[in-house]
Amino acid sequence: MCARAARPWWRASLGLRPQAFPGAGHETGLPRLAILYVPHYIVEVDVDSRKGPGTTRCLMDGCSGAFAIADFDAPPEPGDPDGEVLPALLDDAQARAAALETLTRVILGQRSRGPKPVPQGIRGSERVDWPFWVYYFPRRAGRLDIRACDARTAEPAGNRAKAGLLQAMVAAAGGTHHRGTEDTERMRE
Repeated sequence: MCARAARPWWRASLGLRPQAFPGAGHETGLPRLAILYVPHYIVEVDVDSRKGPGTTRCLMDGCSGAFAIADFDAPPEPGDPDGEVLPALLDDAQARAAALETLTRVILGQRSRGPKPVPQGIRGSERVDWPFWVYYFPRRAGRLDIRACDARTAEPAGNRAKAGLLQAMVAAAGGTHHRGTEDTERMRE
C-alpha cells in the first residue's frame, strides 16, 4: 500500500508559477499519463411532446457547466475511483437548474413545423465521476499542455470536456475560474 500525497504533482504544477516547468527535463516527471475523475450530473427531465410524455437524460459537467443530451447506454459504474477525483464547481441544485434551462433553450432553438416538446420538470439527478485519461506534456519552456480521452470509450475528449478538466484542475490548485470568486471560496471551505 502506498500513501497518497497530500498535494498531487499537477496541483503544484498548476500553481501558475513560470518556473514550475523550467524545461522538459526529468526533474519535472513529464510527460506523464494519469486518470482523473471529473464530476458530472445525469439529470432526467420529463418532456411532453406530440408523441406523448417521455424522459430526456441530460449530462451536465460539474466543473464547466457544459451541457449534452446523454447518448450513452449506461453511466459509469459506481465504486471507488482508482484516480484523483476533481472537485465539483456546481452542486446538484445548480446542475438541475442549468440542465432544465439549457434543454429549454436547445428545444426552442430547433427548427420544426409542429409543436415543440415542452420540458415539464426534473424527474431526478445523479452525480457520477466520469473517468478521463490525461496525458501531460511540456509544450515549451514553462507551459503545460494536456491531451485527454474518455476512459470508457477511448475517444478523444472534446473542447468542452478539456475546458472542464482544466477549470477543475486550476480551481483545485487554488486558482480562480470563470464562475467567480464565490465558488472558489466555497471550494476552499
